[in-house]
Amino acid sequence: MRERAITLLSGGFDSSVATELLAEKYEIVCALTIDYNQKAAQREIEAARALCKRLGIEHRVIALPWLGEITDTALVSQDVNVPTTTEQSVDDKSQAGERAEAVWVPNRNGLFANIAASYADAFKASAIIVGFNAEEAETFSDNSVACADALTRCFSYSTLAKPRILAPTAGLRKDEIATIASKRGVVEFWSCYLGGEKMCGTCESCVRTIRAFKKAGSFDKIENLF
Repeated sequence: MRERAITLLSGGFDSSVATELLAEKYEIVCALTIDYNQKAAQREIEAARALCKRLGIEHRVIALPWLGEITDTALVSQDVNVPTTTEQSVDDKSQAGERAEAVWVPNRNGLFANIAASYADAFKASAIIVGFNAEEAETFSDNSVACADALTRCFSYSTLAKPRILAPTAGLRKDEIATIASKRGVVEFWSCYLGGEKMCGTCESCVRTIRAFKKAGSFDKIENLF
């Protein structure tokens, strides 16, 4: 019998690949996508729903409007523009901090993981799948292996199921994740901070995704998304 798991499926590139990687090994009882009134919410939900349909996973959307209300992050506020960058400057540490602060949502990953832990406790699931990655962990500490380990320790106290965080992409850079996506045919994702008809191509999330697929030699597989 396979272990049960909950997946935190944002609809983004990394969590989609993480879910794809572990869908055969674990019985994923449900995928959770969080709607906190972010600009890309509907696109992210659509992408997550499409992946869940292909993998045969129940999909649930959790509404957290209050999270969007307590922050002026560019991901939510219509009065704040999402920062743009380029493939040449995306790794510039002098700019990375400013971009990170502009799109920071208070305790977002910590909160989402705790919501998933409640579901894991209720459904007797022993694992929570997340889409952390090594590249963004350099700027966003809540994408790191250390964060995943800390959350696992926390849940050993706060739940009966004691689910552990599974982050199969946490040690990988974006181009390595793109290689996996290409080999496994994962195209159900939305890697843009905005929610337009197509991905903008200039926000940090878009730029990292474009660069990753170019490095992986498979940008042609997702070019139509931009």
